[in-house]
Amino acid sequence: MVEKEIWENIQNGDHVSFKKLFDSYYQILLIESLHYLNSIEAAEDVTQQLFVKVWEKRKKIFFQGSILSYLKVSIKNACLNTIEKQNVHNRYQRYELDFRPIPNSQNLSDPFLADRIANAIESLPDKCKIVFKKNRFEGLKYKEIADEMNISIKTVENQMGKALSQLRKALKDYLPIAVVLAMSI
Repeated sequence: MVEKEIWENIQNGDHVSFKKLFDSYYQILLIESLHYLNSIEAAEDVTQQLFVKVWEKRKKIFFQGSILSYLKVSIKNACLNTIEKQNVHNRYQRYELDFRPIPNSQNLSDPFLADRIANAIESLPDKCKIVFKKNRFEGLKYKEIADEMNISIKTVENQMGKALSQLRKALKDYLPIAVVLAMSI
């Protein structure tokens, strides 16, 4: 059966033609999505979702060229959307961690953890430490810190990023405990 006829049959709700399409292209599209996602589970999900979407929107889909070309472009776009959603999720998680106020040592009930946090902060390079303390303990905004220290806002952002990165590394073993303690305060 020619592609055009198969697609017309699919548009008319022919399940047999759709199964032929699925059987013919599923593995190809799965491999294509693996190139983008590097996870078999994610690739399978995206590929299956693409076929579901194709079936659901079959009457509205019109394309030039081959079905495979259309499906390859569609799988690429679906993978890129999945990657972007994951990136947004990761940025949000980092934002939540980065901008949660770090409790000062008087508020923590575990003295060992409080000491660990204080030591981690004190081990920061001088400029990072000053910027971090002004933001987290004095409550100054980046612009206020930049004005006070006569540096650019970008420098403040970079120093905060560096400080937070080093603190995450230094406290990685204690992070779940610190988050629970910070939330209970």
